Amino acid sequence: MLENWLEPVNRALLDEFSHGEASSIGRNLLIYDRKVPDLFDCRVAILGVDVNPADAIRRELYAFTSSFHGIVADLGNVRSSQPEFLVPLLRELLDGDVLPILIGCSASHVMAQVTSRLLASDSANVTVVDNRIRWTDEEGQNQHPPILNSILQAGQTKIPLCTVVGYQRHLTSTKAMEFFDSRYYEYTSLGQAREKIRGLEPGLRDTNVLIIHIPAFNGVQFPARSELSPTGLSVDEGCRILRYAGLSGNLNSVSFPGMDVNLPGAQLTANAIAQMVWYFLEGLFQWKLTNPDMTEEVMEFVVALKEVDMTVTFLKGLRTERWWVKIPGAGDAMYMLACSYDEYVQTTVEDFPERLLRAIERLSQ
Repeated sequence: MLENWLEPVNRALLDEFSHGEASSIGRNLLIYDRKVPDLFDCRVAILGVDVNPADAIRRELYAFTSSFHGIVADLGNVRSSQPEFLVPLLRELLDGDVLPILIGCSASHVMAQVTSRLLASDSANVTVVDNRIRWTDEEGQNQHPPILNSILQAGQTKIPLCTVVGYQRHLTSTKAMEFFDSRYYEYTSLGQAREKIRGLEPGLRDTNVLIIHIPAFNGVQFPARSELSPTGLSVDEGCRILRYAGLSGNLNSVSFPGMDVNLPGAQLTANAIAQMVWYFLEGLFQWKLTNPDMTEEVMEFVVALKEVDMTVTFLKGLRTERWWVKIPGAGDAMYMLACSYDEYVQTTVEDFPERLLRAIERLSQ
């Protein structure tokens, strides 16, 4: 069935790594060479969209050491780079509990991630790592609308949470920020992300669709891309973000749009992307739980907020030491939101975190 959508990995690339280190990723993948591999017990698969940038990333990734306790597949490249062609393929993988990693793709392909998720589920929490909030209310954007215009046209019921990480204020319009505020969506600036990168983990834990837009990173380490700039996240910070994402347990797909293989520095950019893929895989294979109520014993902490006459219940997983908070929604509904220990401590001094307050406002609508 998958053969209808896929073409094998470049044979020359496979020959290049056939005599490499026995512990290298290139020697330990389940690869689509002559036939599509059996994905039974496989949790994650690499999927190339545009062959040239995808193979540039593969060449770097294949050389890295494989230390994962699980099966990783490389399904080659899609036969057509049209975004609508990707949707049934991604849906097929999601139905088989296989998480696709899209490499060599562009911003036009990310909507396929969202659409495939919405075909499999009622809603999608989307996180975009980017250097700006790419949304506009200006007309005339129909031919090539910004990423977030395309994603958010599904409506707030379908996209209850959209988060942008790493935006730079001098690149982001106030209208885009006001629009996010009106929907109680979340955004974290470059400075905020760097100052407390550990604080990004709870939001990534609740993410279903992750988009890593390469312009989010600095142009010194990621030169082969548009919007070249000396400012942005570093590859080290990107690797930490991707490792947190791998540990999520709720993620359905991840993509890395924005590399231009025809620009100078393509190998350096491909290596940086490959490193982020590696740390995502490391986190994925260390993942242990999705819902603490179902998978591990927890300890409850009830905090009384006297000024607003409200109590808030926090949960701590005794095995993983992760934190969650129960927050009210519309009617009598209650939701469990991933949070951090720091947010629990902040609440104990009656300084309720803005991120959690936004979540209450959002879920009460």
